[in-house]
Amino acid sequence: MESKQLIINPPIPYEYKVDESKFPLAKISQNFDDGSTVTEKLYCFSGNGDVSTSSPEAFFVFEDEYKSRTERLLWDDKDRFDNLPRELQGSAKVTWTDEIATDNAIVSAPAQQKYKLAIKKLTETFCGGDAPGDVQRDAFWNSPIFRKCKHENMFQYLNRMNRIFHLDSRLLHKMYPNDLNDQEKKRIIFKGVPYQWKENFRHTGMDLTYITMKELVNYMQKEKQAADLHDANRTKNRQQEMRKITGHRRSRKRKSQSTNDEDKEEKTDEGYNQCRKHPQNKHTWEECFLNPRNPNNKLNNKRQKKSKFHSSRNNNATANNGNNQSHNQPPVAEQRAAESNNNQSPPTSTDAGATLDNIWE
Repeated sequence: MESKQLIINPPIPYEYKVDESKFPLAKISQNFDDGSTVTEKLYCFSGNGDVSTSSPEAFFVFEDEYKSRTERLLWDDKDRFDNLPRELQGSAKVTWTDEIATDNAIVSAPAQQKYKLAIKKLTETFCGGDAPGDVQRDAFWNSPIFRKCKHENMFQYLNRMNRIFHLDSRLLHKMYPNDLNDQEKKRIIFKGVPYQWKENFRHTGMDLTYITMKELVNYMQKEKQAADLHDANRTKNRQQEMRKITGHRRSRKRKSQSTNDEDKEEKTDEGYNQCRKHPQNKHTWEECFLNPRNPNNKLNNKRQKKSKFHSSRNNNATANNGNNQSHNQPPVAEQRAAESNNNQSPPTSTDAGATLDNIWE
């Protein structure tokens, strides 16, 4: 005989992303014998579409709100069962029509028990009821939602986890007879904090078994404060290093931006033609064309060519004149002798006598 294999459907992941502002609303009014009227807006559950209003957690929020708001309308379980299809949409509406309204066990049940049986059927359908209890519970507690978020303090984390503990106790298909005890809750909370915090806790010598949930949360809150202080100091030091590295560059950039802004304010005429070749200098193309330092200045090039031409002509003329004078002059020795003769004055009698007297003396 061939053995039948048990088909296990994969469990539905729990994410705890519920945005109550996105729930569709159904307006219900209830008239009373004294003439008063009470109106309530009830959440509608679809089971498909937006994840924030179709997740397993969203169904529990829908159930809580439906029960609490119908109490203000003074409804009993019979009234809740009769009006429940008005608050179901999409896949949930199809489930009601195909599986609940045609289920003989629900239809033939007493009026006060129909609502609980219908909610159980919806819970099994939209909260992982096809998976066995052990598999579903393991997937539930291994979900990333049980890890503490970085922005959460420990008290916010504990409140969120208490909400999830409440959801787990309402999984009607689970195979556990009892709810989570305090030790299991402490282990789950301890598992959700960062690894370094757990190592620091172990180094203190404390035992998770002998401390209360309050003591555990207070210790982890101190670890959270120390980690935040460390992150703040590290960010501050990093910013200071970046200022040192880029301070000079930023100051130059600010100066250039300020000068550019001033130029923009000065040159805002309609006829202003900016030079496209040097846009950073904020000058007109006429100024660029007439700039003497501009190598493309044609007027400057013409002046330079003219000055070079005239200087070359003057140099040639000077050289020619020098050559002509050198051909007409006598030799250098004769010129020096003539100059010495011209510079000497003729001797006088007094000079000659004085000279003779000096000799004979």
